[in-house]
Amino acid sequence: VDHLFKNACHQEDLFQTPGMQDELQDIIECLDTSIPESIPGSNHSVAEALLIFLEALPEPVICYELYQRCLDCSQDSRLCRQVISQLPRSHRNVFRYVMAFLRELLKYSEGNNVSANMLANLFASLL
Repeated sequence: VDHLFKNACHQEDLFQTPGMQDELQDIIECLDTSIPESIPGSNHSVAEALLIFLEALPEPVICYELYQRCLDCSQDSRLCRQVISQLPRSHRNVFRYVMAFLRELLKYSEGNNVSANMLANLFASLL
């Protein structure tokens, strides 16, 4: 996420253009074996690697036990904040960091062709 936050907010069609398979493998290997200062590959490949990572988590960022409560309170921001506060710390930190990145990405939506609806549809099933 940090790489995308720093390098990809202006990237056109982020999360809509697939990454290159060889770059994806390099990124996954790089992240599995070290904490790199820079990540190889295009922003599209890094974005796809993030999606693959989120999909592969053994438990989603929004834990199974809180999922229905999260859906039930989706129209009330105060209740949403309460549910988020009940997440385990690591899940809560990931959720907040991903949301901060997505908010930043949307600031440039006119130039990067990313919409709130597209991001909501994409990340709803991954978080």
